[in-house]
Amino acid sequence: MKNADELQLLYYLYILKKRGIEKRGKIAYTKEKKVIEIELDEKNEEKIRKVIAEVYKIVENEAAPTLKKLTYCKSCAYFDFCYAEEGEGENAK
Repeated sequence: MKNADELQLLYYLYILKKRGIEKRGKIAYTKEKKVIEIELDEKNEEKIRKVIAEVYKIVENEAAPTLKKLTYCKSCAYFDFCYAEEGEGENAK
């Protein structure tokens, strides 16, 4: 989930920059007692632009991408969205 956390923060920093606000951010992993600082440098800005473009490609498709069942799916906040049509919902095994 570390990559997803970083991408989410980079997205927020990117949107702020587009509005004229340049900041850095931190992600605190309390269980690991670790804090990661994130900066929207040129490399990260290009990375987030590519991710945004990929999201738009998915949104523009007529059908949703094929469902991939991953080990962390059951603990994901979006679990019910992915498995809604399968009838599994919260009762998935």
